[in-house]
Amino acid sequence: MIRIFKYDLNTEPNQTIKTHGWFKPLSVQKQHGKPVLYMAIDDSYPMIDIPIRCVLTGENMEGITPSGITEHYAGTLLFDDERFVVHYFI
Repeated sequence: MIRIFKYDLNTEPNQTIKTHGWFKPLSVQKQHGKPVLYMAIDDSYPMIDIPIRCVLTGENMEGITPSGITEHYAGTLLFDDERFVVHYFI
């Protein structure tokens, strides 16, 4: 069955979430001031680990390539009175 799930994120450069083998990233938003990822998933698929990459504005984007697994831009969030800008890639 396809459902929408929410995954808690952080602002570390590299993190991993567990999700089902079929997924479609929808958006990254803030909920109660903390980053969350919303994805459509098919829960008939087995669980896998998915790397999430956070990049600050002006930071080196090495490892985020069109052919890599972290190619999907999921969204940008602003923190600390909009002085801290984090871009999320899956």
